[in-house]
Amino acid sequence: MSIYNDESRRSANSKRLSKNHTLKIKKPTYELFKELVSDSITTYASELVKNKECEGIEEAYSLAKEEVESLFDTESIDDLYFYVLFCDDKIIGYIWFDIIEYSEVKTAFLLYIYVDRAYRRRSYAKYLMDFYQREIQLLGVKRSELYVFAKNHPAIALYLNQGYIVSNKAGFYRAQEQGLISRFKLVKYIFT
Repeated sequence: MSIYNDESRRSANSKRLSKNHTLKIKKPTYELFKELVSDSITTYASELVKNKECEGIEEAYSLAKEEVESLFDTESIDDLYFYVLFCDDKIIGYIWFDIIEYSEVKTAFLLYIYVDRAYRRRSYAKYLMDFYQREIQLLGVKRSELYVFAKNHPAIALYLNQGYIVSNKAGFYRAQEQGLISRFKLVKYIFT
């Protein structure tokens, strides 16, 4: 189990992280994982509607549930790369990724990153991305990929600042049928 603790704030980019709190990243229990996944399905469904990939919330929820639940088929959280960020003992975010072999290159695919609204714009997403970067390097990953909604400007800025480049623009679901670009695919090559 990977646990990442940081009580010091040495990084200039972490100035907005509270100095009086302890941050921990660790694997959740399976019950907490299921609860967080359920919340992420609801959030994802609303993003599908907002980005014109679905017309209504019912259709969006059904697609989001199917897509997210296809990402895991295990009763053990140990088989997943899912980590929760705690500030003291409060859950403030989480990150979920997978490792795949893609064209004979070990590739990490960032599935989901989330920071609670009350904790946004305080460098916690960057903190999670820095953790992700260290973890995938330890796993021997050579490339990282992700999709981001085209309208999610804060997330796009975060990823570009982390060294990602836009490799593709695409429409998904109804947006694709309408010829709209709803997501960007971003890629980062890892050099060790």
